[in-house]
Amino acid sequence: MRRLGVSVLVTVLALAGCSDGSPGKAVEKSGAGPAASADFALDDSGDATAAVLKLDKSLCGRFDLRPLLAVYPAIKAGSATAEEELVSCSFSYAKDAPERLSGWMNISDRKSARLARFTVRGLFVGEGEEDRNPEVLADFAQPAFVVARRSKPDANYHSVSYNLYAQADSLTVDFFFIVESASPLPPNDKLRPAVLDAARNTLLRVTG
Repeated sequence: MRRLGVSVLVTVLALAGCSDGSPGKAVEKSGAGPAASADFALDDSGDATAAVLKLDKSLCGRFDLRPLLAVYPAIKAGSATAEEELVSCSFSYAKDAPERLSGWMNISDRKSARLARFTVRGLFVGEGEEDRNPEVLADFAQPAFVVARRSKPDANYHSVSYNLYAQADSLTVDFFFIVESASPLPPNDKLRPAVLDAARNTLLRVTG
């Protein structure tokens, strides 16, 4: 599992408000949205009133899979693990299904809303510098963005994946969703709206 984190350099760039400087298959960018925005996650007006949330394994129970179940009804909840500052939760679809959906959610404790917000901004800046087309999710309650990828054409393997990163008060949440298939997946895949709804609902449950 990929864990949520940023390098010291990216974090420094984020604090300064400066934007300069999956499976082992090749992927191409989806062009899902605008490139890095200079003012993303710089608004500190909510920091003082944000809650300092407790990190524990019970947060996995707030992972809202209902939007995904509407599309892939055979999803099964997977493992839930907890470390000192990280909780991980996973789910998967039947391995023999024509389209296999799997994913996970990592929740990290950043101790304060300010550090959580800057962490998300740092990740956003980093994805932009790597030319991965991070898309700001303006309809989420706190800073959030998504990166979409589609595998390059292959006779036997096709995939669409979404990495979504978000602030949840003093926590940061990293979602990963991927659908894999032996057959080509449609360009306007059905996973995206379900992913966004699942992530948005989960974040509201975590902060609520």
